[in-house]
Amino acid sequence: MKNITILLFAFVVFLGGCANNSSREQEKQEKEKQRKLDSLALKIAVTPTLDCLPLFIAKERDMFSSKELDVRLKRFKADMDCDTAFVSGSVDGMFSDLARTMRI
Repeated sequence: MKNITILLFAFVVFLGGCANNSSREQEKQEKEKQRKLDSLALKIAVTPTLDCLPLFIAKERDMFSSKELDVRLKRFKADMDCDTAFVSGSVDGMFSDLARTMRI
């Protein structure tokens, strides 16, 4: 009786380990798929200002999806953060005000 209990316990532990491993593989595949989709999207850095209002309205009204464009707005709190993201390559473009653009 004791041997059956030990064998049953080992079997349950084995099944638990296999299930956990397959879920990890699914997570890896999902992350890789999301990374590929994200790399194809046009990422634009924006700040919560009136300068970016046209992009916010276009995104809200699904104007990008009607043209089959995958545009993702990456929100930042300051223009300096947008500059850093653009220089590092984590965004493809940025929306800025006229004075800042002239200085750049």
